[in-house]
Amino acid sequence: MNVLNTNVTGWNASGTWNLTSQGWKGTAASNQNIAAISATSSNDFTYESDVQINDPYALSTLLFRSNADGTQAYGLQIDPNLDRLRLYKTDGNVTLAQADTQVDTGKVYRVRIKAQGSSIKIYWQYDFLNPTGYNPLLTVTDASYTQGFAGIGVYNGSAVFQNILISTLKTNLEGWTPSGGGSWIPQLGGFKGTSSGSSDTYNVAATGMSDFVLEGDLSVDNGTSHGTAGLVFRAASASSGGYVLNIDPNLDRVRLFNRSGGSTIATANMSIDTGRVYHVEIIASGSSIKVYVDGGVTPVISATDSAYTSGVIGLNAFNGTAYFQDVYAADLSQYYNETYRPQYHFTETRNRSSDPNGLVYYQGEYHMFHQQEGEWAHAVSTDLVHWKHLPIAIPRNDAGDAWSGGAVVDLNNSSGLFPGGSGIIAYYTSFNPEKPNGNQKIHIAYSSDKGRTWTDYANNPVVENPGGSNGNWDFRDPKIVWDADHSKWVMVVSGNDNVRFYTSTNLLNWTYASTFGYGAYLHGGIMECPDLFQLPVDGNSANKKWVLVLSTGAVPATQGSASEYFVGSFDGTTFTSDNPASTVLRTEQGKDMYAAMTFDGIPAADGRRISIGWMSNWDYPFSFPTSPWNGQMSVPRELKLTDIAGTGIRLTETPVTEMDALRGAATSISDVTVTPASANPLAAVKGTAYEIDAVLELPTGSTASEFGFQLREGGGQKTVVGYKTGSSEMFVDRSSAGADGFTANFHPVQSTVLPLENGKVKMRIYVDQSSVEAFGNDGKAVFSDMIFPGSARTGLSFYTTGGDVKIVSLDVYPLDNVWRSEPASGSSPQKVVMDQTRVQLAAGSVYRLYADVLPRSATNKTLVWSSSNSAVASVAQADSVSANVTAEAQGRAVITATTQDGGIASSTVVEVGSFTTNLTGWNSTPADSWKVTGDGISGTFDKDSNYMSGVSGADFTYEADVKLDRAGGAGSMIFRANADGSSGYYFNIDPNIKALRLFYKLNGGFSSSQMLANVPATIISGTAYHVKIVTSGTNIKVYFDGASTPVIDVNDATFTSGYFGLNVFGGTASYQNVNKN
Repeated sequence: MNVLNTNVTGWNASGTWNLTSQGWKGTAASNQNIAAISATSSNDFTYESDVQINDPYALSTLLFRSNADGTQAYGLQIDPNLDRLRLYKTDGNVTLAQADTQVDTGKVYRVRIKAQGSSIKIYWQYDFLNPTGYNPLLTVTDASYTQGFAGIGVYNGSAVFQNILISTLKTNLEGWTPSGGGSWIPQLGGFKGTSSGSSDTYNVAATGMSDFVLEGDLSVDNGTSHGTAGLVFRAASASSGGYVLNIDPNLDRVRLFNRSGGSTIATANMSIDTGRVYHVEIIASGSSIKVYVDGGVTPVISATDSAYTSGVIGLNAFNGTAYFQDVYAADLSQYYNETYRPQYHFTETRNRSSDPNGLVYYQGEYHMFHQQEGEWAHAVSTDLVHWKHLPIAIPRNDAGDAWSGGAVVDLNNSSGLFPGGSGIIAYYTSFNPEKPNGNQKIHIAYSSDKGRTWTDYANNPVVENPGGSNGNWDFRDPKIVWDADHSKWVMVVSGNDNVRFYTSTNLLNWTYASTFGYGAYLHGGIMECPDLFQLPVDGNSANKKWVLVLSTGAVPATQGSASEYFVGSFDGTTFTSDNPASTVLRTEQGKDMYAAMTFDGIPAADGRRISIGWMSNWDYPFSFPTSPWNGQMSVPRELKLTDIAGTGIRLTETPVTEMDALRGAATSISDVTVTPASANPLAAVKGTAYEIDAVLELPTGSTASEFGFQLREGGGQKTVVGYKTGSSEMFVDRSSAGADGFTANFHPVQSTVLPLENGKVKMRIYVDQSSVEAFGNDGKAVFSDMIFPGSARTGLSFYTTGGDVKIVSLDVYPLDNVWRSEPASGSSPQKVVMDQTRVQLAAGSVYRLYADVLPRSATNKTLVWSSSNSAVASVAQADSVSANVTAEAQGRAVITATTQDGGIASSTVVEVGSFTTNLTGWNSTPADSWKVTGDGISGTFDKDSNYMSGVSGADFTYEADVKLDRAGGAGSMIFRANADGSSGYYFNIDPNIKALRLFYKLNGGFSSSQMLANVPATIISGTAYHVKIVTSGTNIKVYFDGASTPVIDVNDATFTSGYFGLNVFGGTASYQNVNKN
């Protein structure tokens, strides 16, 4: 299929240009130039493209800041004959800079241009397996052209361009239309709008909404201090109606007004500076309009107006220039309402989140920074429970990615960075992907405005890599703490099998002090994300101990990544553990806790040591079936040291008391003895987000072997948190918790020894849509686990096996949703929740679909089930909470569950697919990682997963249509393989490394010597490609995307016959029309 992926529009091409399966191919006659100039203009931007030159004497060019015909422009010329990149001005062919680099015909390269003012930087990526292109190959200062169009050109042959992209607005809104004059251009920081004089200019999307959450990052240009930047909503069109909310640096205010006539609805006075980015959040619900700015917990505007109830959304600049980025809107009914979306845990609205970074409390706010693919994302809270998102705090820069680290409050200006005041200093790991092991070193950034803006320290790095200025040592994740006993700051940094300590008196100049670790102290994978703090033992301030907490990388011995800690002393230079090196102390018995960090700056009057961690495991870090976000944080926890008789001093964790504010009315049980035959005492309790606080007693003489709670029950799904009396173990069992086919390493059962105390065990359990956190005996045992049950699996039960158990006390509290309002009371149904919003089924299969009714106090929850197309998916055997959906034939149907009065309904889209193939005997490993979808047979897995047929062959033609998911993934067609595909040939399609490869595996292993062919190719995810493999004896030919000549033609005799199969790696791959002839 011929597809061009680009956001550059309005192309005007001269010469011969053809769209091919690889991209846009320009073919110029001998010694002739051809060009395609777009209508996309910009001044400051990044402009990039994949480039593949086909002829040895051809030249390809990226044009930028160009006039309409390319005669006055900058050009970046790629020359395979001279092995050279040249930056020049087309007017007069004036060379500005050039660099020698190998340029091979037929190979795919990625070139990126960053133009900002007079600075022009050229980045050249020639390797995608071990990515290059992070550092500029050329750097030039020139101001000949300041703005112009983007274009491409070819000379004396042919070249192909693909993935032609210019930096622009990140948004989920589509169909933008400018109006009112002025200009709108893509920009480094998103979208730039400039009005024509003292007037308005608008750019409005076609996306319309009634009730919604609208967010965006806005700023006004430094040069137009009387200008404003605004968001438009509920507009009738690009040019009329609706509301505008703007920020005004001239009047230092936020203003909400009616776009028709300009009448003011509400204003709020606050300091607005030009050049600074402000995060604006608008929540519109009926006539209520609330506006939040820069993470404020209370709205700066809370207005009531009913002039407009629905309409389109857009941007506005007035009397100057404004910038916009990350403008997203979500229907209020869908906001933070996706399948598996936590109700009270922190998650990003979209994007990935991982290690918490720089946790700090400052001037009434808790700051939570966290990793977001090499940058520090940012959120703030006043209560540790309700969080507001802010723009990226520390982006990647020319020195490298901003990896993990910590932050401190410099209250007394010890650093000298805050004359006459105080501020926050963030210490982050600078990681440059093109240097040996990233050349990891410690940089700092600082903020004097409560973390809203950040300045990189001029004398970075503050700590070099121990291996020298270009050292390749593991050296990352700095955490800083004040050592009051020795009146100095201490920095602890991870270093693979050790941690290193540094000290400072001014937070800027650091001196190496000592190292801890090595050898017997290494109890798992590499040491990462250290934390160091002092705690009193049992609250006794006269008896304090230092605690060193670490996360360790994923290794089989610890079933993935893990967490541990050491209790000891610190003499201002050296940390000494109180326990032998062989003693292993775990902070966590669950599988999903990593990089936990404690807050700096919590006032002494509070005195708590509070921690938050990332709920994941490096065996499957970003594999969860969640979208558009991936990654959640734990509930905040208070850490304490407790001296346990016969055991020693141990770290305990309990949820912070602020979590209690989320509690609803409790269901309480006390002094009840439960037998194996008893009815479930919690049968009336339903929910997806709740807290259990229980004291359970094993009566004298009881023969009970196990007891506990079954959480999120329904339709065979459940997560068990229980206690085994024979081994005195508390455990979590998530083997039936829901979706887990995305990885082979989910490790469903975890346990730890937890002796009964006076015959009792305390369990405090926090359950959310996709997680369980269990605390045993006041935090002596802690389990953090992700689970993925259906949204309507709401059952809860208490059980005992083999004997009686007494419930001394048991409270179950429903917990509020901190992101959105949900029905919580009343007798009438107000909302129907479907188990899944989308289900993919194979024709002929039957799926039990569940639903739930809110509020849970509603008296009539009986639902009426229906299908929009019974010929595709029919509904039968319905009861009050579920129904059988039978996939009748390929197509799409909507299954709806409606309350009996017809007033409330919800739906699930059912897509019935079929897999067309003449092969038989298919089996997958793991079993549930492959399923039939509308695209055929689709595999989703975080690593390699094979779908093998029971048919073998020697000489054959093997064909398939292959589609790789836009969210990521590579795929392979397997042939002449053994039964499980661990040995055999693989034809691999990988858009990430831009290659078509033929290789073979032996017993699951692969080395470079097994690579038979590696053909550069620009693969567009989401596009179906036809593959044909023809074998004859030792000869293997591969035809791609309908080409008449093979892209691969090799001879190899490793395998002469074997089974056919399919493969997915690191995402989703789909196959259709899989046939062998």
